[in-house]
Amino acid sequence: MFVQKLNPLTGEADWVLVNDPGLGDNDDASADLVATSSYLDMLTDRRRNAAYYAAIRRVIPARKQESSAAAAAAGATTCGQASSSADGAGAGTDLSAVPAPNDREDVRVLDIGTGTGLLAMMAARVLATGDGVVTASGGDAATGAVAAAVDATPSAPVIACEVFPPMHNLSRRVIAGNGLASMIRVLNKRSDEIVAQHPGGTAAAAPAAAKQPKAALQAAVVAHAAAAAAGGGAAAGPDMYGRADIIVTEIFDSELLGEGMIPTMRHAVQHLLKDDGVVIPATSRVYGQLVKCPLMHLMTGLRFGDPCPWPSDGVSAYTAIGDGAGGGCASVPSKSTAAAVTDAAADRVLEALGELDARARVATFCSEDLYEVREMHVDLLYQHAVCRDPSPAPQVSPQYLEVGLKTQQQQPLQTLSDPFLVFEFDWLRPPPPSGRQTVCKVPVLQDGSAHAVLLWWQLGMMPPQYDTRMAAAEPQHQAGRMQNEDPESDRPPVPGGRAPGFSGAACHSPVDRSPQAEPCLQPDAAPLLLSTAPAWLGDCVEAGGDGGPLEGVKQQWRDHWKQCWVQLAYDAVPVRRGNVLRIAFEHDDFNIRSKMVAEAQPGKPAAAAVAAAATVSTSTVANLGTSVAGAPKPLLQSAKERLVALQAEVEEEALTRQQLMPLLSWLGPLALLQLGDRERLHAFGAALRTALEEVAASNGNGVSSAVSGAEVLVVDGSLSLGLLAACHPAVASVTLLQEDNVSAQNWLRASARRVGLAPNKIKSIRSETYFKKLRAASACSASANAGPLVLVSEPYFSGFEQLVPWAHLKFWRDYDVIRGSSAARGGRKVTNFPRRARLVAVAAALPELWRTRCALGDVEGFDLSAANVILGVVGMDGDVRRNRPGCGDGDNSGCGGGGGRQITDKEAAAVASRCSKDADHDADNDEDDLSGDVSRGHGGAECSGSAGGPERQQQLPILPYSVWQAGGGYQELSARQDLLVLDCGGHLDDVQGAVTLTAVHGSMCHAVVLWLEYDLVPTATMAAVHGPGSDGLVVSTAPAADGGPRPTVQGVYLLRQPVELTHGSRLHVAAQFDGLDADISVEVTVLAPLASEISKGNVAKGSMA
Repeated sequence: MFVQKLNPLTGEADWVLVNDPGLGDNDDASADLVATSSYLDMLTDRRRNAAYYAAIRRVIPARKQESSAAAAAAGATTCGQASSSADGAGAGTDLSAVPAPNDREDVRVLDIGTGTGLLAMMAARVLATGDGVVTASGGDAATGAVAAAVDATPSAPVIACEVFPPMHNLSRRVIAGNGLASMIRVLNKRSDEIVAQHPGGTAAAAPAAAKQPKAALQAAVVAHAAAAAAGGGAAAGPDMYGRADIIVTEIFDSELLGEGMIPTMRHAVQHLLKDDGVVIPATSRVYGQLVKCPLMHLMTGLRFGDPCPWPSDGVSAYTAIGDGAGGGCASVPSKSTAAAVTDAAADRVLEALGELDARARVATFCSEDLYEVREMHVDLLYQHAVCRDPSPAPQVSPQYLEVGLKTQQQQPLQTLSDPFLVFEFDWLRPPPPSGRQTVCKVPVLQDGSAHAVLLWWQLGMMPPQYDTRMAAAEPQHQAGRMQNEDPESDRPPVPGGRAPGFSGAACHSPVDRSPQAEPCLQPDAAPLLLSTAPAWLGDCVEAGGDGGPLEGVKQQWRDHWKQCWVQLAYDAVPVRRGNVLRIAFEHDDFNIRSKMVAEAQPGKPAAAAVAAAATVSTSTVANLGTSVAGAPKPLLQSAKERLVALQAEVEEEALTRQQLMPLLSWLGPLALLQLGDRERLHAFGAALRTALEEVAASNGNGVSSAVSGAEVLVVDGSLSLGLLAACHPAVASVTLLQEDNVSAQNWLRASARRVGLAPNKIKSIRSETYFKKLRAASACSASANAGPLVLVSEPYFSGFEQLVPWAHLKFWRDYDVIRGSSAARGGRKVTNFPRRARLVAVAAALPELWRTRCALGDVEGFDLSAANVILGVVGMDGDVRRNRPGCGDGDNSGCGGGGGRQITDKEAAAVASRCSKDADHDADNDEDDLSGDVSRGHGGAECSGSAGGPERQQQLPILPYSVWQAGGGYQELSARQDLLVLDCGGHLDDVQGAVTLTAVHGSMCHAVVLWLEYDLVPTATMAAVHGPGSDGLVVSTAPAADGGPRPTVQGVYLLRQPVELTHGSRLHVAAQFDGLDADISVEVTVLAPLASEISKGNVAKGSMA
C-alpha cells in the first residue's frame, strides 16, 4: 500500500510504501492517517452501536424463522412431487435433488465497509446462538489460530468487505481475537468487486457446506488456507457462495450520501442480495429547517461592512503584543495620517472584493446551479447562544418552535420554520443514477433574515415487519401536513407519505427493485432510529429525531456525524411570518444541493422583500456595493481618464459575467470568514507601512523619509494582501506566488481593475516557475540601485480546516530560500513579515472530545482492544487494557478522574533536564518536584505499551480542531503562555521550548490547546520606527476564551489521562519543533504542587504518589 505524506514546508507530497498497514508497526506510514480518522469516534458512539446491534438481533432471528418455514414447505412440496414421480416412474428417479432443510434455512449476511469488523461480529454472534458453530464467549482456539492467518471460506455465514488496507488487516485481527474468524470472511475490496457464485454455476455444489459441523468447518478452513498458500484454484475462486439474506452497512457521512451509499446499494441489491432480502438500515430520510445564522451568512460570501457574527469576549485576535495572547477584534497603535490612508486602502480593497463577489454570487444564483451542502456542529453553536443568554432557555414545545427567540438579535442561530421532509430513500430501491429533484414549500413562522437551510437525516434501522411491537399496530398519522406537500394532494401526511416531488411514483412490492421504483414507506414504519437531528428537536421522531434513549443509551456528542447546512440565496432573504418559500433540492449519487427558487403563497400576493430576493434586476446588481465613509476614491481629472475607467468597468463586468466564480467556490468557508475581517487586513497594512519605513530608516534617510520603488513578493498568493500592497505609493510592483488556479487569476485581474491599479503593477506567477527562474538567474540580475524587497505572507489563510496551525509555515521556507538567493537579493535590502511565530499553550477542559478518543475495550460485548494498536487513543496507562467497561464503550461515568502513574526517577531526571530552559521553573525544583502523568510523542501523546508486551498503544497525533466545534465544555484552566518562538527572519532550525502552566481554575483537565500567534512586527521594531511606547502587531489563531465560534483552528493535545486540577496545580509542557518537516512534538508532565499550595490544600488529584 502507498500512503501520501505532505511536507508542509515544501508543499510537496511523497508516496511512501507501507508493507503491512494497520498492524501497528513502528514504520507504518499510515499510522497518523488512521489515528486521526473517525473510526475511533464511531466505535465510541454508543447509541450508534446499540441501534445496529438491536436491529441485527431482531432481523436475523426473524429471518431464520422465515427461512426454516420456507425450507420446510419447499421440502414437503418437493418430497411429495418426488414421491409421486417415483410411484409413476419407478426406481430410475434421482432423489438426491431434494434439498436438505438445513440448506434452505441458512441466513447469510454481507457487511459492506466493515471497518474494525464490529457489525460483522454482531451478525456472526447472533447467527451462532444455539447452532454450535461458535460459543458466545469465543471460538475454539485451534480454529481461531488458523483463521487469524487466513480468511474463512466463501461459504462463511458472514462476508465482510473493507477496501482500506489498514482497516482490513485490523478487522481480521479483531475478529480472530473474538473467536469468530471461522464465521467471517473479510475481503480487501469494494462490494462491487465481490465475485459471488450463484446457484447453478460451475461450483454449485460448494454452497451446500454453508452450515456444517465444527470439524467439517475446520477442515474447510485448513484446506482453503493450504490451497491459497500453494497458489491453487481455491484462492482464485468466488468470494462468496450465493446471495446474502441481509446486507448491513454504515457508509453514511454527515450529508448521508457522500460515501457512496446510493451506487453501492444499487449494485449490491441487484447482484449480492436475495430477492426477498433485507438491508440494515432499511430507510433514510433527509429533513430541513429554515434558519437565521449570521455566521453561516458570512461563510458564504465576502460582505464588507457586516457586523462580526460573534460578540467580543474582551480578548483580541489581532492585537498589540502588550495586550497579551488572545483571540477577536484588532487593537493597533494610535492612527497617524499615514495609518488612516493605509486603513482606507484596506477598506477599498475589501469593498472592491465584496462588490465583485456579490456580482459573482448573483450570477450563480441566476444560473441553474444549486448550492453545495456543508457540515457544522450547529448544536454547539446553539448551546453557546443559550449560555450567553441571560434569560432562562425556553422549553422546546411539541411543535419544536420558539427556540431561543427571547434574544433573537443576540443569538447566532434562530429557527424560522418547522422542520420539513426533503428526501426519502428505501435502500431496497436505490434512486437512479440521474438523481432526483423536488421543490419544498416552506411556511415561515418568524420574522427575520433567512440565511440558510439546516439539514439532517434519520435512519430507519429495519423494515416494519421485523418490529414485533409495531407489526400489529395501526399506523398513526401525524396531524396536519408537512410543509412541502401539495395542499391539494391526497397523499397521507408525513411521515407516512412519500418524499415531496415524487409525482407519478407508485407503491411497489418488496421484490420490485427497478431503478425507477420510488419508496412508499408506511407511517412510523421504523421505530428503531438513528438521527443527526439538532438538539433542540429533542426526541421528536416526526421532525427527524431518533426517538430518545435506546436501551438506556442516550445520544452523546459525536464528531463523525454533524449537521449540514446550505445557503438559501446569494444574500440574506428578509421574510415575515406567513410567507411561503419555495426551496429546490436535488441529489445525485454523492451530493445534495439546494437553492431558493421563488416565494409562493396561495391566495395572497408575494411579499415584496422575498420576491426581490428571488428576482435579481440589473439595478440591484449595480447597487450591491456600498461605499465606505472616508475611503478615498481615485479622482478622474480628464475625459481620457474617464473613458479608460469606463472601458475597464465594461471589461470587468464582462469578466464577472463569464469567468468570475464566487469566492466560496475556491476558498474554504473559514478562509472566507477571515478574508472579510477588516481589522485583520488593517493590521497587515500597518505592518507593510512599518516595514517600508524601517527600510527607509536603515538607509539613513530618516524615519519620515519615504522609500520608493519597493518590490513586494506575496509568497502565499494572498489576494487581499497583494492588492493592499499594490495600493501603497512606495511600492513599484507586486508579485503573487500562486498555484495554477484559473479562478484566482481571474479574480486578480478583475479586482485590480476595480481598485484602480495600474495594469502592470500587480501580477501573479506560479510558485514552481518563480523558484525555477530564481535558481537559473545570475547573481547580478538585480540592480544594486533597485528598491527594497519585501517578503510578505498571510499565513493560515486558506485550505486550513483540517491541518494543525504549524502546517502553514511554508512561507518561512520560501523566505529562507529567497533570502539565500543572491539573484533575489541583488545587493538590496530584504525585509519580511511576519517576523516570528510564537507557539502558545493553555491547559483546558475538553471532556466530550476526550471521551470520543478514549481507548477501546468491551464494545457491545466484543473485545476491541486490539484496535488500540493503530487507532490514536487516550485513556490507557502503560499496559494495554482489555475488557474495559468504562472508556471503551463510551460510558458517561468512565474515563474520568485520576492523573495516571508516578513517573520513574529516570523519567524525572530527563524531564528536569528539559525543564532547565524554562524561565518560569524555579531553581530549587528538582527530581522530587515531578510526579504524575507523562505524555509524549511526535505531534501527540505517545503512550508506549509495557516492556516486552505483545501490543502497544498507537500514539495520538495533535488533533486539528476549532475548539468551539470540539464537543463543548471548553474551559481554559490556566493563563495563556508562550511555549516556543520561531524566528521567521532566520533559517529553518530545530527549536525547543518549555513552560509551566499554573491552574487558575479548578476542574478536570483533558488537554493542552496549542496555536500560533504571528508577530507581524515585534514591539522592539515598532518602538524603533514609531517611537517608545508603540506596541507590536500580532495576528492570532487563538480560540475564543469562552469557547465561542472563531474562524481559526487550533492543535489539541489530549492528555493520556485527565487530571483534576485545583488552583495552583501545575503542568509542565515541553515542545520541540522539527525544522526538517515542520512537525512539533509535545510532552506534558504533572508537577508536584508548590509548598504554599500544599499548605492550602490545593493539590492536583493523581499528581502525588
